[in-house]
Amino acid sequence: NCWGDVNAGYGAITLTVRGDSGPQATIEDVVISNNVMQHTPNGFNLLGLDDTQPSQQGHGVKIVNNLFLDIDGSHWKGNGEFIKISGMPEVTVDHNTVMQSGKVIWVYGAANSGFILTNNIVRHNGDGISGQDQASGNGTLKVYFPGAVVRRNLIVGADFSRYPTDNFYPTVLAKVGLINPLRDDYRLSSDSAYKGKATDGKDVGCDFDALQAATGRVITR
Repeated sequence: NCWGDVNAGYGAITLTVRGDSGPQATIEDVVISNNVMQHTPNGFNLLGLDDTQPSQQGHGVKIVNNLFLDIDGSHWKGNGEFIKISGMPEVTVDHNTVMQSGKVIWVYGAANSGFILTNNIVRHNGDGISGQDQASGNGTLKVYFPGAVVRRNLIVGADFSRYPTDNFYPTVLAKVGLINPLRDDYRLSSDSAYKGKATDGKDVGCDFDALQAATGRVITR
């Protein structure tokens, strides 16, 4: 578990460039894949440039094939956001299944070029993809994620008119066709409308066979 009272770093994983050891500092080419993360107030905090001292600019973070459960701001004392980001180019978010209580993405400050958001299952909730001083959806994407690739995501509860085409917008989670979310089984059922609809021909969301293969020997307590 990761909760607000003991976590000044915002969420489960914080990747913020800090120039404490000199202006050469950076974060680059990081892959976060095949993990189960749960019981945290927020997901990721990505900051590409130190906001208090000189640094290099980070880039190349990939968040691929993970399961995020109980990302709940009210319970764990945070905002319930999946990703908070500023000035971090070349970020890829692909094939994740995310059960969060707040925004999908909150963005502020510098823009983030080369952003790829594909094949994820997320909840839109109040503001979905939202940026400082911008409307959620296409307005935020245009300003903060120039040239972004946003395809084949399943954004539950979003207003499709405010987001890019070639995504899916079921009104409620029950219409996704998950096997049994009450028992934390977030695989798509055989009759789900979203089976095989990812950009690579796989199911939208996390590849649970790959996840199980990677985590099968992990001991949990």
